Amino acid sequence: GQIMENFHEKAGKENVRLNCRITKIHWSGSRVTGMTLNDGEYVEVPEGDQVISSLPLPLLVKMLDPGWDSEISEALDKMKFRNVILVAQFVDKESLSPNGSIYFPGPSTPVTRVYEPRNRSPYMSPEGKTSVVAEIPCWPGDDDWNLDDETWLARIRKWMQEELGWWDDS
Repeated sequence: GQIMENFHEKAGKENVRLNCRITKIHWSGSRVTGMTLNDGEYVEVPEGDQVISSLPLPLLVKMLDPGWDSEISEALDKMKFRNVILVAQFVDKESLSPNGSIYFPGPSTPVTRVYEPRNRSPYMSPEGKTSVVAEIPCWPGDDDWNLDDETWLARIRKWMQEELGWWDDS
């Protein structure tokens, strides 16, 4: 929640709208000029202001008014998005690594990133413990996506023990 609280504070509480849905994004040239909220209320975006979006690109393009080139819209409809599984666990150690994040770009590992939140802030884990989170990309509905939590915990813990040598259970 801290990220959104800080965002809310920096943006100015009067500039943050809660419990509303953006239904159209109005644009001209290379800038957003306004937004329609809840299929009715228009909110202007003053010149020089910036708009930040975390919408998936195909959804963002579908909301643009005027609409986008149909060829681009068709290409966006064909985009596929992967899911990510997060496996998080506490470990009875102060730290496993000196890094906040470690990336594993090759196909030979079951994860793409492992991060240890405590290495960013000591408040991210109880005293005397650390937490470690593994990111596993997968496709919706594939075998990995359908594994249960306990299987994932055991698989990732074993991988971290054998491949990274971070800890042992003895």
